[in-house]
Amino acid sequence: MSDQECAAQPHPLSTLYFYLTPECNLACRHCWISPKYKNAGVAGEYLPLDLFLSIIEQAAPLGLTTVKLTGGEPLLHPQFDEILEYMRKSDYRLTIETNGTLINGENAALIASCNRSFVSVSLDGIDPETHEWVRGVPGCFDASCRAVEVLGGGRAETAGDHECDAAQCRPG
Repeated sequence: MSDQECAAQPHPLSTLYFYLTPECNLACRHCWISPKYKNAGVAGEYLPLDLFLSIIEQAAPLGLTTVKLTGGEPLLHPQFDEILEYMRKSDYRLTIETNGTLINGENAALIASCNRSFVSVSLDGIDPETHEWVRGVPGCFDASCRAVEVLGGGRAETAGDHECDAAQCRPG
């Protein structure tokens, strides 16, 4: 099918969701995926980079405009920085769903350098007690709040699951 034929389709494929790994560094009570808990390091099970790139290449003529990275926890993918480098050089919009605990200045800057990047950081309460009860790991509330602050400083567009911004993460 030619690019013109694909563009003329009434329902082009605009967004691809990539579940980069079934592993996560949190143990959330509500997770519908039931990812394998991984408390440190990188994922042992993950979508190979060459398959990720091949899927995007095949989806491009179908109208692809946005790539969404999720998981488990997408930042556990051992080639996450390489995926971000590819996205930075592409014309696709990047969206990421993360718990935020693995966000740092370096990967936040790389995310911000991608085309129209948007990051959703999961926050499940206004205080550590509530959030960590839901997420199952002590200390994850502060780590998620730091992620919102770091991402905002890198000028990546961010949103918490409950529209909580960094200022709201700190009890008054």
